Amino acid sequence: MKKNSQKRKFGTILLSLAALFAVLFSTAACKTDSDDDELNSVTISPLEATINANGQTSLFANVDKKGSGTPVYKWEITSGGDYATLSSTTGSSVTLTGNNTTESEQSVTVKVSATDGTNTKTATKTVTVQKKVTATGNVIKASDVPEGWANPKAALTDGAAISGKPTNYGGY
Repeated sequence: MKKNSQKRKFGTILLSLAALFAVLFSTAACKTDSDDDELNSVTISPLEATINANGQTSLFANVDKKGSGTPVYKWEITSGGDYATLSSTTGSSVTLTGNNTTESEQSVTVKVSATDGTNTKTATKTVTVQKKVTATGNVIKASDVPEGWANPKAALTDGAAISGKPTNYGGY
């Protein structure tokens, strides 16, 4: 009798182990590669960005993730949209082009959302768009008068003056 009792205990243990392996293998068989993907965070590079009034800068979304899945990105300007535009609203990188016609620096806030299908992470970046550059120095003004032979006030070679001399020159 003792032998039969031991055989039953051993059989019960074997059945329990078989059931445990069946559960483990069925769970592993149902798991896909995307189950291993996990999006932890997203950041925007470079850390600081400043562009001139009509300049450009590239922004990159850096994701901290587990797994081989590719996140889906969505870019948008959340404030200061009058002073810059995005080259695209998708992809891991975009180009921000300045459009500042004011006499002061402006701030543009850019947001990127990254999703792996299950969870979404966002990041924002403030980019400074420098003020419009006002040309100085070598600028032709309406009051500028040409020099030398180009000056309509100059005398002709035969000594006669030009009649009906213009009064507006330069950038008029």
